[in-house]
Amino acid sequence: MPEHDVIDLDEHKHVPAESGATSTRRAVKKAQLRLIAAFLVGLLLGGVSVNELRDRREQRERAASVALVVIPGAARTDGVVTEGVAELDGSVEVSNFGPLPVTIRAVQAQTSGVLIQDTGQSQSLRPGSTRWLDVKLRLQCPSEVRDEPLSMRISVETADRKVREFGYPVDLYRSGWHTQAGILCLEAGLDW
Repeated sequence: MPEHDVIDLDEHKHVPAESGATSTRRAVKKAQLRLIAAFLVGLLLGGVSVNELRDRREQRERAASVALVVIPGAARTDGVVTEGVAELDGSVEVSNFGPLPVTIRAVQAQTSGVLIQDTGQSQSLRPGSTRWLDVKLRLQCPSEVRDEPLSMRISVETADRKVREFGYPVDLYRSGWHTQAGILCLEAGLDW
């Protein structure tokens, strides 16, 4: 009888072929792991982006914040009365209580019988500092100003390079401005 060649399967390292179901399970598991990894990477990147956006928004808000205090200063005694209006030079004290420097662009107040205006010089103001700004005052004789506060309009350039305007109430009736204007009016023979 002829001999047949016999293949000995134990001789070689033979790995049995995987079944179709096992192969599919491994592919699904790999896909699930990739999805979970992609989700975690997305979550991480999204969290970083949200933090960056929040930080930028807070920086913008901080750069736009303004906290000023305005107080009437002295009035100079060398004013004049023209056509029933006391005209004199004075000053206003502006303090910056905000977190960043600002530049004062304009200071003005106007109501019946009163006009207060800066002299046109911009002043930078660091946080925690105070500046005296020169102003021109015009007050009608006799004065119509009483106990109501005068709204001083202040125009400032903030750290974000934007110009903002806001009002600040000033007690004109009890100020040196009002007192000096009254003296000028009385010296001119007008009622105060």
